[in-house]
Amino acid sequence: MEQKIPKTKKVIDDLHRDLQIREVELRSIKESVLRHSRREVEGFQKIDRYKAEINALLAIFIEDVWLNTLQKIEGHPPGLQEETGMGVKFLTDQSILSQIEVCKISDEVANFILQISKTSFRQSCADWEEEMQKRREKIIKKELREETKDMAYKRYLDLCISGAYPNFNSIESGINTALNTSWGIIKVIPKVFRQEFGRAPSPSELRKIYHNALPVIYALAGSHLQMFIQFRKAMAGIQYDETRFSYDTFIPKQFFFRKDERGELFLEIKSEILEESIKLKNKGDFYVAKTGCPAIYSIGPTHRNVIAEMYDWVIDLAEKYYLPALERDQASTG
Repeated sequence: MEQKIPKTKKVIDDLHRDLQIREVELRSIKESVLRHSRREVEGFQKIDRYKAEINALLAIFIEDVWLNTLQKIEGHPPGLQEETGMGVKFLTDQSILSQIEVCKISDEVANFILQISKTSFRQSCADWEEEMQKRREKIIKKELREETKDMAYKRYLDLCISGAYPNFNSIESGINTALNTSWGIIKVIPKVFRQEFGRAPSPSELRKIYHNALPVIYALAGSHLQMFIQFRKAMAGIQYDETRFSYDTFIPKQFFFRKDERGELFLEIKSEILEESIKLKNKGDFYVAKTGCPAIYSIGPTHRNVIAEMYDWVIDLAEKYYLPALERDQASTG
């Protein structure tokens, strides 16, 4: 029988309810933008309406950036890039392997792959923005017909310039957050396994648990932004350091495994950790309605959201580069 314990999503949903944080449904707003209409977000403060529209626009843009990144992965496998004095260059599989040979522990390997993954996305964002700006110039000169995505981009620029919403999210910062969280989960799962079972997990056990961890990532991605920041601090515990926040290092004691009726393991965050982290904040800090990460509403080539597709890519990278280093760590520690 499945263990009767609170799942992470239920705990987070309950916290939203207790703080009376209302949800703005981005999917319908995104669809209205694509239909060339302006759908008002009823019953919310003006700042919430702007936040919802901005995130709906970002959901549209993330689809293009993710597709651009996938084309790089297919054209220059594994699609990872590195900054050099001459700009940004693609790394071959062999060059990546040679660089991770100098890493002392598996977490350093994971952090290196995370770093070059971010570089790849940063370049994809820059390429996308350059293309959109060129299209904007051609549209102004009447050399190009304006399409839906051009209208969406112009609206986003107008909102940015007007200062309608003071805390604009960007595509790059959202993707970086997703990558940080995904790799934080990838790194902590083997430690939680050893914590609970007193041994190292096998590669096959790890692969299954990695895929089973997606619900936790969804739960975090769907949370209120200020809540999400508090959750990340709680998951990092005393290791949290703002200057090193780009490499999330979660501590195992904040997590546990839930076992379902089939005996499969699912990563969960301890409810007391989530609840205590929110008690540290004043209720007034959560004045803006919840939209969740816009990538939840971005659809990729497999017709799943971009968070799921990106996490699959992270798992593939982990299996290729991180797990061999992890096995070496485990062999040396016994």
